[in-house]
Amino acid sequence: MKKKKIEQVPFIGLDKLVRKKEVLFVGVTAVKKVGNEMNLFLEVYKNTEAGKQIPVIRYVASKTDWTVYDTRYSSFSHRKLNSYDWGEGFVWYEDRQEEGRGYQEKRKANVLSSEKDLERIKKFFKNRLAGYLSKDSSWYSYFNAFENYCDFKKQQRGYELRKERLKARSEQIAEADEKELFVYADKNFFENRHYIYYTKKSTRADLICTACGEITSGKWKPGQSYESQFEHLIPEPRAGKKIACPFCKEQGIMKPLGKQKGETRITAHMYVMAKYGDTGACIRYFEIDKAFYLQTIDKVPVSAGELKAVTEISRTYVKDGKTQTDYHKHNAYLGYDFWDDCNFAGMANIIIDKAPVYPPSWEYLKGTCMEYSAAKEYIEHAGNINMRDYAEKYIEYPQLEMLVKMQMYDIVKHGMYLLDKHATTPEELLGIRRDRMRYLSEKKGDVAILQTLRLEKSLDMHWSLDQIEKLSEMKLLNHDTLAAVLQMMSLEKFLNRVSEYSGCDYGTGCQHSINRLMSTAAEYMDYLSMRQQLGYDMTNTVYLHPRS
Repeated sequence: MKKKKIEQVPFIGLDKLVRKKEVLFVGVTAVKKVGNEMNLFLEVYKNTEAGKQIPVIRYVASKTDWTVYDTRYSSFSHRKLNSYDWGEGFVWYEDRQEEGRGYQEKRKANVLSSEKDLERIKKFFKNRLAGYLSKDSSWYSYFNAFENYCDFKKQQRGYELRKERLKARSEQIAEADEKELFVYADKNFFENRHYIYYTKKSTRADLICTACGEITSGKWKPGQSYESQFEHLIPEPRAGKKIACPFCKEQGIMKPLGKQKGETRITAHMYVMAKYGDTGACIRYFEIDKAFYLQTIDKVPVSAGELKAVTEISRTYVKDGKTQTDYHKHNAYLGYDFWDDCNFAGMANIIIDKAPVYPPSWEYLKGTCMEYSAAKEYIEHAGNINMRDYAEKYIEYPQLEMLVKMQMYDIVKHGMYLLDKHATTPEELLGIRRDRMRYLSEKKGDVAILQTLRLEKSLDMHWSLDQIEKLSEMKLLNHDTLAAVLQMMSLEKFLNRVSEYSGCDYGTGCQHSINRLMSTAAEYMDYLSMRQQLGYDMTNTVYLHPRS
């Protein structure tokens, strides 16, 4: 809407008042051209002599949108004309409606200047609101229906744009080689697992292999007779034993027939990277399933086999400093799969979790915005990670690569919120002294150490490494309280007294000792702070170092 041009259009004005006591406001309409488009103007005036010249509000409707100009505040808004249902009344009401005012009172209090105004409204909205209203509808119901129509069209257009973008993203990603992915997962996650089910009766047994589905019958224990040496011998069936299938020679784990209930399923997840556009990257999350089934008739094995499935769960696109995750969904009513740009809500939420990365993926990332994310180096230390979360973290903190290469893994995992993303140097990023960088790197970026080093810098002090580690163990992060305590005694004395009162030593690694040290330190600091507030002489060792 061209708001500046709307302001330049003169007011219509109210020619005459309505001589009815219950009428509070009168609406006047006109169709005027603003720019290259015809607009419907509705001006609402107070039904008083003083209110005839300047309207309370001016409502302007185009073919696809509307705006409200409030003369009382000289401001534009996008409020709906009739918000009475929400207890606010019309946009021109200075006060809320009195309690008990119903539809009829509202209709009598707000009228149009003439029947021509109503015809003008109907004519302007005719094509867009056909079928929305009845002939008995109030004049402001036309505006209400028009606003709902505009909202629906905007939502519809927004939905169409989302689908177009979703389709454009999907078309740039090639179909995955599911066979190759399953072979890798079967070897590395499932250990090429197969089952050989068996039934055993006396010295005879029947075997059925899930790899080939063939049934083998034979004796597992040779007899004493001459003829028995010509009988087919099979390995002795024993649950959990690994043998080679007599037919396909695949190694399988033996399992009693009666122990197989329905289907046995094993599942693994894996990230596969892909290039997206010129410099973008796509993080694809796959679920690989392998299921073993057995069919029997009257407890006699008939068939067995394996079902394999590779399903792409989600795709996270990383480009131009933004991420977008699309989800693979299934419509159970119509029986088809589709991609959507939003997740399910509630318990149906699709979860993207930690998983290994398909090794060739690192080659696919070359030339993309994720090439220098140091994700490969971080995974070598941390093991399986959530690649989507890592990518989002890298977009927000490009310094992530530097932290990983400096081996500050604990900060990457737990302490990114402490960093100053606008810093220009590593020490400014971490908020510590420059000479502490190597020490923090040796500690693998321990967040407790980092917070202590930040405290050291903020207090403009220089502590020993032993003191830093002891202070980190107690997790004392209150800058003001610690600063007040250090004015009364040295840090070494404070640390020694906390250890003395708690009865615990530093560096034991015992969680009970750590908890005792933390609680004792907090209690001792509170004691000193309260003594000081009460006006005690805090140079007196009797107060500084009480027996209890």
